[in-house]
Amino acid sequence: MTSRRRITPRPAAQPELVVRPFEDADEPAAVALLERWLPHWPGDVGAISPAEFFRWKHTASPFGPSTMVVAESGGELVGFEGHMPWRLAAHGRELKASRGTDLCVHPSHRRRGLSVALRGAVALSDDVALTWSNPTDESRPGSVRFGRREVGRVSRFIRPGRSLGLIGRRALGARNPTLNDLVVDDVHAGEVLRRIADDFDRLSDVMARADRLSTVKDLSYLQWRYGRFDSYRAVSLAAGRGRGAGLAIFRVRRAGRFWMAELCELFVEGTDRATARKLFNELECAVPVDLSVGSFASVGDAWSCGFLPYRRGAMLVTLPRWETIAPDPTDRRSWALSCGDLELL
Repeated sequence: MTSRRRITPRPAAQPELVVRPFEDADEPAAVALLERWLPHWPGDVGAISPAEFFRWKHTASPFGPSTMVVAESGGELVGFEGHMPWRLAAHGRELKASRGTDLCVHPSHRRRGLSVALRGAVALSDDVALTWSNPTDESRPGSVRFGRREVGRVSRFIRPGRSLGLIGRRALGARNPTLNDLVVDDVHAGEVLRRIADDFDRLSDVMARADRLSTVKDLSYLQWRYGRFDSYRAVSLAAGRGRGAGLAIFRVRRAGRFWMAELCELFVEGTDRATARKLFNELECAVPVDLSVGSFASVGDAWSCGFLPYRRGAMLVTLPRWETIAPDPTDRRSWALSCGDLELL
Protein backbone atom coordinates (compact mmCIF):
# COMPACT_ATOMS: atom_id res chain seq x y z
CA MET A 1 0.00 0.00 0.00
CA THR A 2 1.42 3.30 -1.04
CA SER A 3 1.35 5.93 1.67
CA ARG A 4 0.15 9.37 0.76
CA ARG A 5 1.77 12.46 2.17
CA ARG A 6 -0.19 15.68 2.27
CA ILE A 7 1.74 18.50 0.69
CA THR A 8 0.83 22.04 1.68
CA PRO A 9 1.35 24.40 -1.23
CA ARG A 10 3.48 27.43 -0.60
CA PRO A 11 1.57 30.69 -0.54
CA ALA A 12 2.05 32.84 -3.61
CA ALA A 13 4.49 35.67 -3.15
CA GLN A 14 2.78 38.94 -2.32
CA PRO A 15 3.63 41.96 -4.47
CA GLU A 16 5.86 44.45 -2.73
CA LEU A 17 3.96 47.22 -1.00
CA VAL A 18 5.41 50.70 -1.44
CA VAL A 19 4.24 53.85 0.39
CA ARG A 20 5.48 56.96 -1.38
CA PRO A 21 4.64 60.61 -2.09
CA PHE A 22 1.81 61.31 -4.52
CA GLU A 23 2.76 62.18 -8.10
CA ASP A 24 0.62 63.98 -10.67
CA ALA A 25 0.35 60.80 -12.72
CA ASP A 26 -1.36 59.10 -9.76
CA GLU A 27 -4.44 61.33 -9.96
CA PRO A 28 -6.71 59.07 -12.11
CA ALA A 29 -6.00 56.00 -9.97
CA ALA A 30 -6.36 57.96 -6.73
CA VAL A 31 -9.71 59.42 -7.83
CA ALA A 32 -10.94 55.96 -8.87
CA LEU A 33 -9.85 54.49 -5.51
CA LEU A 34 -11.59 57.22 -3.50
CA GLU A 35 -14.76 57.12 -5.59
CA ARG A 36 -15.01 53.32 -5.40
CA TRP A 37 -14.03 52.61 -1.82
CA LEU A 38 -14.48 55.75 0.31
CA PRO A 39 -18.14 56.03 1.42
CA HIS A 40 -19.97 59.14 0.20
CA TRP A 41 -16.96 60.51 -1.69
CA PRO A 42 -17.01 63.10 -3.19
CA GLY A 43 -20.37 63.86 -1.59
CA ASP A 44 -23.21 66.02 -2.80
CA VAL A 45 -21.24 68.39 -5.03
CA GLY A 46 -23.64 68.91 -7.93
CA ALA A 47 -22.34 69.42 -11.47
CA ILE A 48 -18.66 68.80 -10.80
CA SER A 49 -16.78 65.63 -11.67
CA PRO A 50 -14.84 63.58 -9.08
CA ALA A 51 -11.57 64.60 -10.76
CA GLU A 52 -12.51 68.30 -10.56
CA PHE A 53 -13.50 67.88 -6.93
CA PHE A 54 -10.14 66.21 -6.17
CA ARG A 55 -8.22 69.12 -7.74
CA TRP A 56 -10.40 71.73 -6.03
CA LYS A 57 -9.79 70.11 -2.66
CA HIS A 58 -6.14 69.15 -2.89
CA THR A 59 -4.50 71.60 -5.29
CA ALA A 60 -6.60 74.80 -5.44
CA SER A 61 -7.02 75.75 -1.77
CA PRO A 62 -5.81 79.26 -0.86
CA PHE A 63 -4.04 77.63 2.08
CA GLY A 64 -1.85 75.73 -0.39
CA PRO A 65 -1.75 72.27 -2.01
CA SER A 66 -2.22 69.16 0.08
CA THR A 67 0.58 66.87 1.17
CA MET A 68 -0.47 63.52 -0.31
CA VAL A 69 0.86 59.97 -0.04
CA VAL A 70 -0.14 56.76 -1.80
CA ALA A 71 0.40 53.04 -1.33
CA GLU A 72 1.20 50.91 -4.37
CA SER A 73 1.19 47.13 -4.70
CA GLY A 74 2.02 45.31 -7.92
CA GLY A 75 1.62 48.49 -9.92
CA GLU A 76 -1.85 49.15 -8.50
CA LEU A 77 -2.75 52.03 -6.21
CA VAL A 78 -4.22 50.53 -3.02
CA GLY A 79 -4.06 53.43 -0.55
CA PHE A 80 -4.26 57.21 -0.35
CA GLU A 81 -4.22 59.96 2.24
CA GLY A 82 -4.16 63.73 1.86
CA HIS A 83 -3.27 66.37 4.41
CA MET A 84 -4.73 69.79 3.60
CA PRO A 85 -2.79 72.78 4.93
CA TRP A 86 -5.03 74.80 7.22
CA ARG A 87 -4.88 78.16 8.97
CA LEU A 88 -6.29 78.56 12.46
CA ALA A 89 -6.36 81.65 14.64
CA ALA A 90 -6.78 82.28 18.37
CA HIS A 91 -5.78 85.13 20.69
CA GLY A 92 -4.88 87.25 17.67
CA ARG A 93 -2.28 84.75 16.46
CA GLU A 94 -2.38 82.50 13.41
CA LEU A 95 -1.27 78.87 13.58
CA LYS A 96 -0.36 76.59 10.71
CA ALA A 97 -2.20 73.29 10.93
CA SER A 98 -2.61 70.20 8.77
CA ARG A 99 -5.98 68.58 8.22
CA GLY A 100 -6.05 64.85 7.55
CA THR A 101 -8.62 63.84 4.96
CA ASP A 102 -9.58 61.26 2.34
CA LEU A 103 -7.81 58.31 3.98
CA CYS A 104 -8.70 55.27 1.86
CA VAL A 105 -7.32 51.71 1.72
CA HIS A 106 -8.41 49.10 -0.80
CA PRO A 107 -10.39 46.28 0.94
CA SER A 108 -7.78 43.71 -0.08
CA HIS A 109 -5.17 45.51 2.02
CA ARG A 110 -7.16 46.47 5.10
CA ARG A 111 -6.35 45.31 8.65
CA ARG A 112 -2.66 45.13 7.79
CA GLY A 113 -1.53 48.42 9.30
CA LEU A 114 -1.53 50.25 5.98
CA SER A 115 -3.65 53.15 7.23
CA VAL A 116 -1.12 53.79 10.01
CA ALA A 117 1.72 53.52 7.48
CA LEU A 118 0.03 56.09 5.24
CA ARG A 119 -0.42 58.50 8.14
CA GLY A 120 3.17 58.02 9.22
CA ALA A 121 4.49 58.73 5.72
CA VAL A 122 3.05 62.25 5.62
CA ALA A 123 6.00 64.63 6.04
CA LEU A 124 5.10 67.98 7.58
CA SER A 125 7.33 70.96 8.28
CA ASP A 126 8.23 71.95 11.84
CA ASP A 127 6.12 75.12 11.68
CA VAL A 128 2.91 73.06 11.58
CA ALA A 129 1.60 73.31 15.13
CA LEU A 130 -0.97 70.51 15.01
CA THR A 131 -2.85 68.06 12.84
CA TRP A 132 -6.60 67.64 13.10
CA SER A 133 -9.48 65.99 11.32
CA ASN A 134 -13.13 65.05 11.68
CA PRO A 135 -12.96 61.34 10.77
CA THR A 136 -15.81 58.99 10.04
CA ASP A 137 -16.76 56.40 12.65
CA GLU A 138 -14.95 53.80 10.52
CA SER A 139 -11.62 55.65 10.34
CA ARG A 140 -11.61 57.10 13.87
CA PRO A 141 -10.11 53.99 15.55
CA GLY A 142 -7.13 54.15 13.18
CA SER A 143 -6.65 57.82 14.04
CA VAL A 144 -6.53 56.97 17.73
CA ARG A 145 -4.05 54.12 17.13
CA PHE A 146 -1.80 56.57 15.31
CA GLY A 147 -1.75 58.78 18.41
CA ARG A 148 -4.42 61.37 17.68
CA ARG A 149 -6.63 62.30 20.60
CA GLU A 150 -10.39 62.47 20.52
CA VAL A 151 -11.42 66.03 21.32
CA GLY A 152 -15.18 65.52 21.32
CA ARG A 153 -18.15 66.16 19.06
CA VAL A 154 -19.05 69.55 17.67
CA SER A 155 -22.32 70.92 19.03
CA ARG A 156 -25.13 71.54 16.57
CA PHE A 157 -28.10 73.83 17.08
CA ILE A 158 -31.51 74.09 15.45
CA ARG A 159 -33.92 76.90 14.63
CA PRO A 160 -37.50 76.20 13.47
CA GLY A 161 -38.11 77.90 10.16
CA ARG A 162 -41.89 77.62 10.08
CA SER A 163 -44.71 77.29 12.57
CA LEU A 164 -44.47 74.26 14.81
CA GLY A 165 -48.00 73.32 13.72
CA LEU A 166 -46.94 72.97 10.08
CA ILE A 167 -43.90 70.92 11.06
CA GLY A 168 -46.14 68.69 13.15
CA ARG A 169 -48.51 68.11 10.24
CA ARG A 170 -45.54 67.24 8.02
CA ALA A 171 -44.40 64.68 10.58
CA LEU A 172 -47.89 63.15 10.58
CA GLY A 173 -47.78 62.52 6.87
CA ALA A 174 -48.61 65.69 4.97
CA ARG A 175 -47.17 65.83 1.45
CA ASN A 176 -43.45 66.49 1.44
CA PRO A 177 -42.44 69.01 -1.24
CA THR A 178 -39.56 68.48 -3.61
CA LEU A 179 -36.76 71.00 -3.96
CA ASN A 180 -38.51 72.29 -7.08
CA ASP A 181 -41.57 73.11 -4.97
CA LEU A 182 -39.56 75.54 -2.87
CA VAL A 183 -39.63 79.15 -4.03
CA VAL A 184 -35.94 79.98 -4.23
CA ASP A 185 -35.27 83.73 -4.36
CA ASP A 186 -31.73 83.50 -3.00
CA VAL A 187 -28.52 84.02 -4.97
CA HIS A 188 -25.51 81.81 -5.60
CA ALA A 189 -22.88 82.27 -2.89
CA GLY A 190 -20.09 83.10 -5.32
CA GLU A 191 -22.11 85.93 -6.85
CA VAL A 192 -22.99 87.40 -3.46
CA LEU A 193 -19.35 87.27 -2.36
CA ARG A 194 -18.29 89.16 -5.47
CA ARG A 195 -20.99 91.74 -4.86
CA ILE A 196 -19.98 92.48 -1.26
CA ALA A 197 -16.21 92.22 -1.79
CA ASP A 198 -15.57 95.91 -1.04
CA ASP A 199 -17.46 95.72 2.27
CA PHE A 200 -16.34 92.30 3.48
CA ASP A 201 -13.51 93.62 5.69
CA ARG A 202 -16.13 95.24 7.94
CA LEU A 203 -17.76 91.90 8.75
CA SER A 204 -16.94 89.60 11.67
CA ASP A 205 -17.33 85.82 11.83
CA VAL A 206 -20.19 85.12 14.28
CA MET A 207 -19.24 81.45 14.59
CA ALA A 208 -15.65 82.20 15.55
CA ARG A 209 -14.34 83.30 18.96
CA ALA A 210 -11.16 85.31 19.57
CA ASP A 211 -10.09 82.95 22.36
CA ARG A 212 -10.77 79.73 20.43
CA LEU A 213 -9.27 77.94 17.45
CA SER A 214 -11.18 79.07 14.37
CA THR A 215 -10.51 78.84 10.64
CA VAL A 216 -9.03 82.01 9.15
CA LYS A 217 -11.64 83.14 6.62
CA ASP A 218 -10.87 85.89 4.18
CA LEU A 219 -12.64 86.55 0.90
CA SER A 220 -10.33 84.28 -1.11
CA TYR A 221 -11.05 81.38 1.25
CA LEU A 222 -14.83 81.88 1.04
CA GLN A 223 -14.73 82.15 -2.76
CA TRP A 224 -12.74 78.91 -2.95
CA ARG A 225 -14.87 77.12 -0.39
CA TYR A 226 -18.33 78.07 -1.71
CA GLY A 227 -18.00 79.74 -5.09
CA ARG A 228 -17.30 76.52 -7.00
CA PHE A 229 -20.53 74.70 -6.09
CA ASP A 230 -24.07 75.47 -7.23
CA SER A 231 -25.63 74.12 -4.02
CA TYR A 232 -24.26 76.94 -1.85
CA ARG A 233 -26.46 80.01 -1.59
CA ALA A 234 -26.19 83.26 0.33
CA VAL A 235 -28.25 86.17 1.58
CA SER A 236 -26.76 89.53 2.50
CA LEU A 237 -27.90 92.72 4.17
CA ALA A 238 -26.65 96.22 3.57
CA ALA A 239 -26.14 98.51 6.54
CA GLY A 240 -28.99 100.88 7.29
CA ARG A 241 -31.73 101.92 9.74
CA GLY A 242 -29.55 101.30 12.76
CA ARG A 243 -28.54 97.87 11.49
CA GLY A 244 -25.13 96.60 10.39
CA ALA A 245 -24.32 94.68 7.25
CA GLY A 246 -24.41 90.90 7.23
CA LEU A 247 -23.85 87.73 5.20
CA ALA A 248 -25.17 84.17 5.61
CA ILE A 249 -24.00 81.24 3.45
CA PHE A 250 -26.06 78.06 3.47
CA ARG A 251 -27.28 75.10 1.48
CA VAL A 252 -30.61 73.31 1.49
CA ARG A 253 -30.72 69.59 2.30
CA ARG A 254 -33.27 66.96 3.15
CA ALA A 255 -33.62 65.81 6.77
CA GLY A 256 -36.15 62.98 6.76
CA ARG A 257 -39.48 64.53 5.75
CA PHE A 258 -38.25 68.07 6.28
CA TRP A 259 -36.21 70.59 4.32
CA MET A 260 -33.29 71.96 6.26
CA ALA A 261 -31.01 74.94 5.65
CA GLU A 262 -27.52 74.06 6.81
CA LEU A 263 -25.95 77.33 7.93
CA CYS A 264 -22.34 77.17 6.78
CA GLU A 265 -21.11 80.68 7.59
CA LEU A 266 -22.48 83.76 9.32
CA PHE A 267 -20.87 87.21 9.24
CA VAL A 268 -22.20 90.47 10.66
CA GLU A 269 -20.85 93.95 11.18
CA GLY A 270 -19.54 94.27 14.72
CA THR A 271 -21.36 91.97 17.14
CA ASP A 272 -24.88 92.85 16.05
CA ARG A 273 -27.04 89.77 16.75
CA ALA A 274 -30.12 91.67 15.57
CA THR A 275 -28.56 91.67 12.11
CA ALA A 276 -28.01 87.92 12.40
CA ARG A 277 -31.67 87.33 13.24
CA LYS A 278 -32.71 89.57 10.34
CA LEU A 279 -30.50 87.49 8.04
CA PHE A 280 -32.31 84.33 9.11
CA ASN A 281 -35.63 85.96 8.39
CA GLU A 282 -34.35 86.87 4.91
CA LEU A 283 -33.07 83.32 4.41
CA GLU A 284 -36.41 81.78 5.38
CA CYS A 285 -38.23 84.14 3.02
CA ALA A 286 -35.86 83.20 0.20
CA VAL A 287 -36.14 79.45 0.86
CA PRO A 288 -39.12 78.37 3.01
CA VAL A 289 -37.33 75.60 4.86
CA ASP A 290 -38.71 73.81 7.90
CA LEU A 291 -35.52 74.00 9.94
CA SER A 292 -32.12 75.69 10.03
CA VAL A 293 -29.12 73.93 11.58
CA GLY A 294 -25.77 75.46 12.51
CA SER A 295 -22.73 75.12 14.76
CA PHE A 296 -21.90 77.79 17.35
CA ALA A 297 -19.13 78.13 19.89
CA SER A 298 -21.55 78.16 22.83
CA VAL A 299 -25.20 77.82 23.77
CA GLY A 300 -25.28 81.57 24.46
CA ASP A 301 -24.02 82.40 20.95
CA ALA A 302 -26.62 80.08 19.44
CA TRP A 303 -29.42 81.42 21.63
CA SER A 304 -28.66 85.02 20.64
CA CYS A 305 -29.28 84.03 17.00
CA GLY A 306 -32.50 82.14 17.74
CA PHE A 307 -31.03 78.62 17.78
CA LEU A 308 -31.65 75.86 20.34
CA PRO A 309 -29.43 72.88 21.29
CA TYR A 310 -30.00 70.01 18.88
CA ARG A 311 -27.44 67.21 18.98
CA ARG A 312 -23.76 66.43 18.69
CA GLY A 313 -22.22 66.37 15.22
CA ALA A 314 -18.81 65.47 13.82
CA MET A 315 -16.07 64.07 16.05
CA LEU A 316 -12.80 66.02 16.19
CA VAL A 317 -9.41 64.38 16.68
CA THR A 318 -6.07 66.16 16.95
CA LEU A 319 -2.36 65.54 17.37
CA PRO A 320 -0.43 68.54 18.75
CA ARG A 321 3.09 68.78 17.31
CA TRP A 322 4.28 71.57 19.57
CA GLU A 323 4.79 71.20 23.29
CA THR A 324 2.65 74.21 24.16
CA ILE A 325 -0.29 75.50 22.14
CA ALA A 326 -2.76 78.06 23.47
CA PRO A 327 -5.58 77.31 23.65
CA ASP A 328 -5.12 73.57 24.20
CA PRO A 329 -6.37 71.83 21.02
CA THR A 330 -7.15 68.63 22.94
CA ASP A 331 -9.89 70.49 24.86
CA ARG A 332 -13.23 70.69 23.07
CA ARG A 333 -13.81 74.16 24.54
CA SER A 334 -10.79 75.43 22.61
CA TRP A 335 -12.52 75.08 19.22
CA ALA A 336 -15.09 77.18 17.38
CA LEU A 337 -15.95 75.63 14.02
CA SER A 338 -18.83 76.20 11.64
CA CYS A 339 -20.78 73.64 9.63
CA GLY A 340 -18.85 74.82 6.58
CA ASP A 341 -15.57 73.94 8.31
CA LEU A 342 -16.67 70.35 8.70
CA GLU A 343 -18.96 69.19 5.89
CA LEU A 344 -17.75 68.17 2.41
CA LEU A 345 -14.06 68.47 3.34
